Amino acid sequence: MSKKTALRQQVEGMTENFCETFLDAYQCADWGVTAEKFARLCIDELTKQLTQLAHELDDERLEDGE
Repeated sequence: MSKKTALRQQVEGMTENFCETFLDAYQCADWGVTAEKFARLCIDELTKQLTQLAHELDDERLEDGE
């Protein structure tokens, strides 16, 4: 299996897990927003947190000299 294929499969699996969590959270409570609005809020927060985490990981790699 190529690295590209493995990477794609990893991302797809993570996305499937997030979608399951999204469905559970949206269906278990009346948030007073549409599913699209709820998705946008989740995506915005996920983007913010993942970007920050990635930045920190990249900084650590650079500090370690890799």
